Amino acid sequence: MTMCRRCAHGQTVEVRTRCGAVCARHRRWHYAGADEDLTGSAAHLRAERCLVGTLWERGVGLDTGELELAAELITLRRSTEHRGAQPFTYPEQLREVYPEAVQLAALLTEPWAERFLSNIRVGRVPVAALVEAAVTARYANSRHGLAAISDSFSTHGREVVISLNRTVRLRYGRSPGLGAVGERILHIAPRVRATFLRHADARYPVAERAHGSSSPRAS
Repeated sequence: MTMCRRCAHGQTVEVRTRCGAVCARHRRWHYAGADEDLTGSAAHLRAERCLVGTLWERGVGLDTGELELAAELITLRRSTEHRGAQPFTYPEQLREVYPEAVQLAALLTEPWAERFLSNIRVGRVPVAALVEAAVTARYANSRHGLAAISDSFSTHGREVVISLNRTVRLRYGRSPGLGAVGERILHIAPRVRATFLRHADARYPVAERAHGSSSPRAS
């Protein structure tokens, strides 16, 4: 990635290192060659610490795919309320939603989320419901909402139990009542699942991932 220009003494230098899109030393945004001041944006600095700490240890990096998808999902949520012009390039999009995208990626790569997404009995609808709830809670900056999500999605046999506002047991294709964002996520659910499990695929051998039940999913 492109190094912070302040650190590189004004030169354009590409490095392969453990870092994100923010230079914490100079408080600059340096993704894709940019050099933008982040003074006063503590959220970007916190996101950077999470990315190079927690997420890095999980195998999630700036360009491994999870953060790109998280930024796309947050931007999708924003577009449902703000009808004005949205960032049209990925670097602009990432700059705009970096704190939210990092936190969303961190939430959806936690061990409980990994277990939920990798469960072959969990179909597209529950995946869309989980991701919509996570995106909504992060967009609203609700700590309570974020904390409640891990306790609100579980599986029991062939049933998926969702208890965010009211308990809904999904079996044989029943719907939990997706919102507009959830309906959009539903169409890309296989990609969402694969992307947020990519870090697990990198950790575990193929033979180890292949074992499991062949029972049909509760979609």
